[in-house]
Amino acid sequence: MLTSRNLPLRIQAPVREKRSPARRQCNRMLGKLEKLRRELAQWQALKPRLEKQYHEELGPLLQDISCLHEQLVLHLDRFYACRGFSRPEREQMARFIRDQSGELIRRFGRNELKPLYDRYSTIDFDTGVREAREFANKLARSLFEHELGRVLDDGFDLCDPTMVEQLQAKRKQQQVEKTAREPCAAIRRQTPEEADITPSLKAVYRQLITILHPDREPDARERERKTELMQQLTSAYRARDLLGLLELQLAVVQVDQYPVKPLSGEHLKHFHTLLVRQQHELEAELQRVSLPLRRMVGLEHYPVVRPEQMLPLLAQTVLEYRQQRHALETALAGLTTVRNIRAWLADDASSLSAPASFLL
Repeated sequence: MLTSRNLPLRIQAPVREKRSPARRQCNRMLGKLEKLRRELAQWQALKPRLEKQYHEELGPLLQDISCLHEQLVLHLDRFYACRGFSRPEREQMARFIRDQSGELIRRFGRNELKPLYDRYSTIDFDTGVREAREFANKLARSLFEHELGRVLDDGFDLCDPTMVEQLQAKRKQQQVEKTAREPCAAIRRQTPEEADITPSLKAVYRQLITILHPDREPDARERERKTELMQQLTSAYRARDLLGLLELQLAVVQVDQYPVKPLSGEHLKHFHTLLVRQQHELEAELQRVSLPLRRMVGLEHYPVVRPEQMLPLLAQTVLEYRQQRHALETALAGLTTVRNIRAWLADDASSLSAPASFLL
């Protein structure tokens, strides 16, 4: 059966009528929304494939590399007290051992390396974590106190999800109470276009409900189809989903060949405001779905990554980490004397940093 999903979504102009700027603006926005929706569908379809390949290839590879890094820092620790190293070389070894063991503890949970980290650091690992947490708590506490307008208890802990949820709930309740005290504030802040969106949606809804009402259809199969379309229409209207309403209108015009009254310029202005809002919602959902997948491949900070790029990038990442695993295995096999370690410190040590854990 032909549906509106198979058709290009556009607000149609009457025959022989020149498209107005408002109509062209709405059509451009509809094009953007279609593009965003297609991209979101691509990310959603990509997720199981990417996760499967990650857990079969990259995940085990990262575990291998973390084990090799642990062996390397323990190996350097055994040589650290040997004669033959200059003071700068010992400082370089100490930094490498401290930094790499710290990364392995934080990212891979190798807590057995804490004593090693503590030997090469001016502050032990747990104290450093505690001080960082206290600083984050102070900052978060001051922000919450500013938002809530009251002093929080001394037991506030940013790492306690229950406590944070309770504070967020209190903040939301305060916002609700404030809105209740000023019932007209939101209306006063609305632009004329936002204030008139509901009547504009009603205009399209009423047009379509007149055409699609199943009780007026004598044919049983058509009545069943229109009943389904009516359910879609009601859901879209209640959700203020202009995109869904326009898709249904397009199906009525191009599939059912019903005449539909042209949209006025005022309605088009109102629709554009709602389309912009839907664009922001789609962009937020796109970010929510794509960010964990981009993080899987270490691309969360890249501004633009297309879904079709992800599998080749994951393959490239796997190749790079295989090369790093080979370099670590080679280094461990060759670091058997003070002379070899000194040469390695001068040439290769900086290239062997601990890998990101990504989703591990």
